[in-house]
Amino acid sequence: MALKVRNFNLKSEPELKQIGFIAQELETIFPSMVEETLDQTKIVKTTVLIPILVKAIQEQQAIINELKARIETLENS
Repeated sequence: MALKVRNFNLKSEPELKQIGFIAQELETIFPSMVEETLDQTKIVKTTVLIPILVKAIQEQQAIINELKARIETLENS
């Protein structure tokens, strides 16, 4: 819940609108998800973040399925 999805423009391409994470904000939550380039630009390792997000969705779906089953049980009682 602490991750903030942002709309932003890259300094290198100001006309190009992006949606994603700000590296400096993400770094406070997941330091290993941010890499610093030779010119000291910070970038998000999105390929590493994807499996973490998929796992979170899977865990949420398991909770949803459990709650649906409990609701069905209560409604059929």
